[in-house]
Amino acid sequence: MIEYTHEFYIEREVNGEDVETTLQVELSIEPFVRGKYYGPPENCFPDEGGIAEINGPIMVQNEDGKFEPWTGELTDAEVAKVEENGYEAWEQNTAEAGIDEEDDYDVLDFDDDFRDDRAIALAGGGKVFY
Repeated sequence: MIEYTHEFYIEREVNGEDVETTLQVELSIEPFVRGKYYGPPENCFPDEGGIAEINGPIMVQNEDGKFEPWTGELTDAEVAKVEENGYEAWEQNTAEAGIDEEDDYDVLDFDDDFRDDRAIALAGGGKVFY
């Protein structure tokens, strides 16, 4: 798990006015890992990760610009949106920083691995690559 601090805004009605509040949360990020769908069944696995979960208290920005614990609560829809947007923000930040979290160990290079000159033709019309 990767820890990521995500800052976001919510809008709530206070005394008949819409007030925008700046909040901050710590997210636990589980990076996306592409599944492996070829080869023997015992070596295959589905896609995993690609999620973020709020981990810890929600902080609110005060007039001094510092964050302190927030006494309010987020709705289920707001939590889902914060987690989704937080994961996307983390992905964008890692891409801009040049960090590649995805392993390419399971990506085949079909040009090199399955050249036709490496094929053995079978009597039934198929090919086996070596």
